[in-house]
Amino acid sequence: MFQAPALSSVTWFVSVIKAPTPTEAQIHQSIVEWLRAAAVPGVIVLHVPNGSTLKGGAREWQHFERLGAVAGVPDLLILGPDGRARAIEVKAAQGALSASQKDFAASLRKANVPWYVCRSLDDARKICTQWGLVRLPASLTALTRAGR
Repeated sequence: MFQAPALSSVTWFVSVIKAPTPTEAQIHQSIVEWLRAAAVPGVIVLHVPNGSTLKGGAREWQHFERLGAVAGVPDLLILGPDGRARAIEVKAAQGALSASQKDFAASLRKANVPWYVCRSLDDARKICTQWGLVRLPASLTALTRAGR
């Protein structure tokens, strides 16, 4: 019969395997896929590709500015069936807002447009549900109608 060695005579190593931290692009894509599937009818979700991968440098950015591009625009704009706009800035776990993103967020607040930073799909689920953009499961819908 097998007998384990005494702990005093053996050093035990336990390696903890961590799941890789999702990138900003992975979080962004998961939010878009989920919201397009879970949103109430009439919700429009869009991403403004505001030049994050411009290969033409400053000259290309100037061209896009003439077309209406603005530095700091949030990653996702969400238009609700109520006619209101909302905005989500997607960041990875340790991602920081740039100065232009902070400035644009301040402009959105002045315009009374809800704006939120999401660092995970769960963040987006919470805020989009709070904003009333998501279909509730049938069990919750019944409770809401019952006035509970």
